[in-house]
Amino acid sequence: MEQKLIKIGSSTGVTIAPETLKKLGMQAGDIIETDDSNQMFSVKPKQKNIHGTVAPQIVAWADEFIEKNRELLDRLKDK
Repeated sequence: MEQKLIKIGSSTGVTIAPETLKKLGMQAGDIIETDDSNQMFSVKPKQKNIHGTVAPQIVAWADEFIEKNRELLDRLKDK
């Protein structure tokens, strides 16, 4: 996709289409991570750290449950 760089105060920015934001699960105000290595510039959502608010045992259990039931959960998501 081709985008135009725009002036924002003394900075420069690029707009992100609503469809792309939705696909990435992002919205205005979210924190992102950028990478400008290898002559490329990439943007990705910053991983949310739920480990600070949820006990590690619960996170491990949830990860195991999701992995064990992935096929069923994938079928349920469209219901």
